[in-house]
Amino acid sequence: MRPMTPALVLMSILWILGGSYFLSNQFCPAAAAGPATSTLSLIDGDFKATSTGNFGFQKSAAAISMTDDAKEQFFKKTGTYLKANPEKMLALTGIYGSGEVNKTEFGNLGIARAEAVKAVLVENGATADQITTAGIEKPTPGFIDKKLYNAVDFELSSSTAASTTGTTLNFDESKTVYFEQDQTEFSADDAKLLEIIQYLESYLITNPDAIVTVNGYTDNQGSSEEKMKIAEKRVERIRRIIRSYKKGKVFSSSQVVRNPVGAQDPQADNETAEGIALNNRVTITIE
Repeated sequence: MRPMTPALVLMSILWILGGSYFLSNQFCPAAAAGPATSTLSLIDGDFKATSTGNFGFQKSAAAISMTDDAKEQFFKKTGTYLKANPEKMLALTGIYGSGEVNKTEFGNLGIARAEAVKAVLVENGATADQITTAGIEKPTPGFIDKKLYNAVDFELSSSTAASTTGTTLNFDESKTVYFEQDQTEFSADDAKLLEIIQYLESYLITNPDAIVTVNGYTDNQGSSEEKMKIAEKRVERIRRIIRSYKKGKVFSSSQVVRNPVGAQDPQADNETAEGIALNNRVTITIE
């Protein structure tokens, strides 16, 4: 038998590869990208909204796009459910990547994306007061072809449950910043305070007449008069930081109110160092 020539060997290899490719596409088509087949699901007791579709955002953008199935089976059902259950509250947390550019009027792209989802739900029956929005940064959020799918988390709760824990319009202990004992200065670049201010900003978009109250507390180690002076300085410092946000274009002077409380209403025992640390705080509420 004569040996195969190099040209014949090459043709044989190409024929085998081409045939394999044809067969794999004919009988084993490639699986669709994850987000294209991922499901949306929101469950609350007997309520269940599910969809095999999805929604998404282009990189560095907050305009929402969605499949017809997601629109009908997930967003429309959820909006209708919120309308029928006004005691229900929905917290939306939008995701954004560290490399994205925020071109929106919101504090970050996560908030902007959550607001886009909120607008769709309001169009489908929900009220704006039922929905809060926030944003969170993720180093690797998972873009596919420069698009981020299902990039807003949903969390349902009951407003009656929230009231039993002492929250005010979904503000909880996380809307608190802490001071060292007798300290009155506070950094305007504090990450926690900036997160709170961005939450306030997003809330005011749909509640422009809301009033923000800055409440100042202290420990009881010393005279009540001195502690009240410290509380007053603390609330004034935090109020100024809030007012100065985005060069004063977000919060008006009358919209941010001071409420120095002093040593009253301690959160913990003033006889321990841990308790003193918890009592030296400023909380921010809105109504």
